Amino acid sequence: MATAAPQESSMIWVRNLSGQKASYALIVALPVIKPAIDPHDISTNIVATFSNVPSGSGVARFEIPKQIHPVCGTSVVDSSRVGSILEVFDQRPIDMARQLDDGTVQAGTVLDMVNEDAQPAFADHNADQPGFYSSFTPRPRTVYYIQPKATYGLVLGDLKVRSRFDIASSAVCEIDFAKLGVDDVEVIHTEHNELVVSRS
Repeated sequence: MATAAPQESSMIWVRNLSGQKASYALIVALPVIKPAIDPHDISTNIVATFSNVPSGSGVARFEIPKQIHPVCGTSVVDSSRVGSILEVFDQRPIDMARQLDDGTVQAGTVLDMVNEDAQPAFADHNADQPGFYSSFTPRPRTVYYIQPKATYGLVLGDLKVRSRFDIASSAVCEIDFAKLGVDDVEVIHTEHNELVVSRS
């Protein structure tokens, strides 16, 4: 029996029924990191945005690739304005650890980070300029186990991609793909200015 190929990305469709133009921003839940890092030391960043989506017929579509790319680089904070600048030196696609049907655990990708001429990089270089979800400053000679979450947040506001976002500063509509068990989710922006997951 033939089976359909797994979808390579997840979709969030936002339908604006608020009665006015609206802007939306997407964030991602903080990953689980071991050894533990204080959540205040992990920055949550704006992943994607849509501005001035019209009401009634307006729809914003966020496409989220399932392939994870860890990134190492240097972070430069600009105190004269809100947000930060991340200068990326290296990234790499990885495979997540997973449990097989027989109960054994298949190990995920392990990456070694080196510091050459004060520029962090992975052992084999593959420079690019990706977006990023969350970031933190690692301690020297420390092995981290990082487990990303399939949970995203949708917020109202005209925000900038890659800027830092304070989760406590705004109401967040949570979208947990793992809990919903689907790849496509529709969110309604209601006339009461609320974001509601309507279909999964």
